[in-house]
Amino acid sequence: MSKTLLRLATRAACLTTLLAAGAWTASTPVVAQDSHYWSEQYGTRSALLGGAMIGSVRDLSAVYYNPGALALYRDAGFLLSARVYRASNFTLENAAGEGSDLGSSSTRPIATFLATPLEFGFLGDHVLVYSVLTRQQMGLDISSYQITQDDVFDTPGPEDIAGAYNGSTALRETWTGLAWAYPLTENLGIGAAPYLAIRSHEIRSELLLQAATSANDVAIATRLRSRRYKHYRFLTKLGLTYERGDVSLGVNATTPSISLLGDGRAVYNGSAASTDPDSLIVETPLLVSNVQSDLSSEFESGWAVGAGLGWTLGGTRVHLSGEWFEGRDRFTVVDAEDFVPQTGGDPVDNDATFESVSILNWGVGIEQDVGSTRVYLNLSTDNSAAADRAVEINDVTFTKYDLLRFGGGASFRLGRADIMLGLGWARGKSPFVQLFDLGRFDPDLDPGELADIDLKLSQWSAVLGFEWTPADSSDEER
Repeated sequence: MSKTLLRLATRAACLTTLLAAGAWTASTPVVAQDSHYWSEQYGTRSALLGGAMIGSVRDLSAVYYNPGALALYRDAGFLLSARVYRASNFTLENAAGEGSDLGSSSTRPIATFLATPLEFGFLGDHVLVYSVLTRQQMGLDISSYQITQDDVFDTPGPEDIAGAYNGSTALRETWTGLAWAYPLTENLGIGAAPYLAIRSHEIRSELLLQAATSANDVAIATRLRSRRYKHYRFLTKLGLTYERGDVSLGVNATTPSISLLGDGRAVYNGSAASTDPDSLIVETPLLVSNVQSDLSSEFESGWAVGAGLGWTLGGTRVHLSGEWFEGRDRFTVVDAEDFVPQTGGDPVDNDATFESVSILNWGVGIEQDVGSTRVYLNLSTDNSAAADRAVEINDVTFTKYDLLRFGGGASFRLGRADIMLGLGWARGKSPFVQLFDLGRFDPDLDPGELADIDLKLSQWSAVLGFEWTPADSSDEER
């Protein structure tokens, strides 16, 4: 491959870097984020309060927010139906050249959550609740094409140049566990929820570059890169809740995970060829092809510690929560062996890696009684734990922006039932690297000189829920 076309492929590899890290979509919806921990809320009330429930949760979503609360509010209310729909819009400004933005829009339901109390006579005051929840999810797929004519190579006259890429990422992590809780006193509850966490992730990118000279020398360069893994780990959510009078307090902690088992697969295929044996574009044909299956995979998460407060002032209840998440040093998620291209050259690294930084999220929610209606407002952060704001070639995270979330809604009392409606909005922005711009390729321009661009996200959420309160529960536990 000539120095010039190699530079062309390398620069387009900047785009492949992005795709390998988790690309973007023109057709598949974006759901949640891959480096955010407060994207999902569990239960309608939590969605209306922005997830600020660590010290004031009163329903079965306590299996996640604070298992200790299950001991104090075992009859508080049952969530019969809840749906949250999220409309997301990604924009990469000038991603394929000046004035050529790439974007994605989608609408779909999010955050699977199921919690079921297990009642046995021998349990006494002990509480057991089985739960399944979606902890993280993301689906993203995008395609782009560009065709131009320019004088880039050492050939007579301008060349016709075309570039295309497709990239996708699909992430899903589910937690399944059995929460236990016990009232130490009338006002103090303790709980623990051991979880089996199952994480599946696939990252794929395809790149095609074509060039034709006026002398009908046609050259093609391709690159396909794919990595996927599935990993099982164990962790435990701990909680302690105290309530007296108009005030409730809570603390929670999530233990570092214990790796159980995992497998992975890594694929890399690249080539460069020309129709002219004396081509000035491809001086040396290139073939690099490698498939590795049954690889080991690892994933780890660190400590998380949170605290919250609930305070009732007449017809107003204030919810405050904060949660700190520990970062992790860079580790290898899929460990593929380096390999040498079939046509020779430097070894190729096709690992998948992950690194995160410590972050703090906080949220505030307000409930206000207005007759038989209750109004909700919330404000919260959802910061990215991605380790740095630049794209790394082996990094499996994509969403590197910090989000600020606003929301509100209302619940309407009908007998023992509450019908809940709400809306939420979030936005974020992070620096990114331009994918490619065939119109400004310069053989002497270093790939690192691609323009800086912005990745922007705006998001709307709609909440619909139905909650039933048993007849022997007080209205204060509504």
